[in-house]
Amino acid sequence: MTNNVDFHPALLRMPDGVKLQVKVVLGASRNKFVGILGERIKVVVSIPPKDGRANQAVCDMIARTLNVIKHQVRILAGQKGSHKTIAVTGLTPHEAVERLRTVMP
Repeated sequence: MTNNVDFHPALLRMPDGVKLQVKVVLGASRNKFVGILGERIKVVVSIPPKDGRANQAVCDMIARTLNVIKHQVRILAGQKGSHKTIAVTGLTPHEAVERLRTVMP
């Protein structure tokens, strides 16, 4: 099933991949994509932020969803905040959108 979620401007082209603007919310019962909130992709995670574990959970979830290797996903900005900019190398914006649509409500 696909949907018509508009990912612009939450997903931006980079020379070697895409940049995702993400809003992370803690305290969920499980890690999941929730949808678009303003200009960001909203994700919720169950992992507490201690020792960067929540950041790692977000990166792991993005890597799994976009079907890329974990080292292709890194946080560019927002390591300590809820608004993050995440780089994903090795895929086109079209590929990223198609893969994200499979997990969006």
